[in-house]
Amino acid sequence: MFRRLTVPFDDLETFRRELEWHIAQGGIFVPTQEQFQLREVVEVQLDLRFCEAAPVFEGEVVNQVRPGRGSQAPIAGVALQFLDPAPKLRAELESITGLQPPAPVIPDRPGPSRRHERSPARVAVRVELEDRRFETYTLNVSRSGLLIPIEGDPIPIGRRMRITLTHPRTSEVLRVTGRVVRHEISGSRVSALGVQLEPDPAQREAQGRFLEDSSAAAHARDLGGIRGDLAAVGVPSLLQMFPGSAVEGTIELVHANGDHGRVLFQNGLLRHASVSGVEGLKAVSRMAGWDAGQFAFTPSILPGEPSAEPISIEHALLDALTHHDELQSLDLRAVPREALLECADGQAPGAEPKLEQALIDQLARPRRVADLVDATPAFDVEVYRALLALLESGALRRRG
Repeated sequence: MFRRLTVPFDDLETFRRELEWHIAQGGIFVPTQEQFQLREVVEVQLDLRFCEAAPVFEGEVVNQVRPGRGSQAPIAGVALQFLDPAPKLRAELESITGLQPPAPVIPDRPGPSRRHERSPARVAVRVELEDRRFETYTLNVSRSGLLIPIEGDPIPIGRRMRITLTHPRTSEVLRVTGRVVRHEISGSRVSALGVQLEPDPAQREAQGRFLEDSSAAAHARDLGGIRGDLAAVGVPSLLQMFPGSAVEGTIELVHANGDHGRVLFQNGLLRHASVSGVEGLKAVSRMAGWDAGQFAFTPSILPGEPSAEPISIEHALLDALTHHDELQSLDLRAVPREALLECADGQAPGAEPKLEQALIDQLARPRRVADLVDATPAFDVEVYRALLALLESGALRRRG
């Protein structure tokens, strides 16, 4: 006999939101102080008081959400993944309530013929090409493709790649070939890739089941998270608030210009930070000034996520804010991000400081200021100071 959890809904509109945001994606978060084992099967009763119905579904525990520090409760609630497929859940709940949540779709391939549901889900991904490999994650998933953010040089449309996905709950992996079919543009750069998967015909059904289950598990893990507006909170406040109230978590940031940033923390320590091809404290410093966009906090870290040498969140934030504030005091009109820099002709080589010499070494051909800043590990403010010094000394010049 399974243990039962009851979730009450007093009005239709509250249930509509839960149905569209979570239940229709295959999961639900249930506030409770009762402890469960991971992967334990329970009964979930939806107490629909507005229509005097109480359907019961079976679900599997995929995450236990811990309460904020200072609370005496062992847990704040559990995230559950329903055992029934999402389409079956939608059909049954529609017959009871008359509601029909929208099902977003994405083409399987160019043209109007086949279409597959697309689910916003965060699944760890490793991308491998002949000359490059990197770790990333999905922004959404369908049975036929993925949308993944890209940092650094874009991958051309039509290029094939090897992809490894890690299941958010079981850590099982799926290895498959994919092809870039679409670029998402933010500002003047490619910020995300639409990838169509190309499995062996014998793998197609197994791949489809893996992707559907991974998507539902990822969504269920994210239940109990928080979303909001960066303008109302600010990145420094986020980096103090969430690590102060959760044992571990992932903070995803999307700037108003389309840049994607991520911060992973565990036990008050910064585990990983990245944005626009840069990582670590340099990335935190760059995100510290974001005051427009959206954030999403999830009280968990996916299997397969990158991890660097941990550092205190407080130290990282103080260091990042110091360098960010120093950058704001610089006059950068001589080095706009799109400007091309090159070494000056006839300039005698000198004993340049280490950072300045590293920048000169990158200028065998003219390069954009933005590329130089992104490719150099030093803080942005330090790179800009070095570029300004080299321009003033005549070692570098702007082209055109």
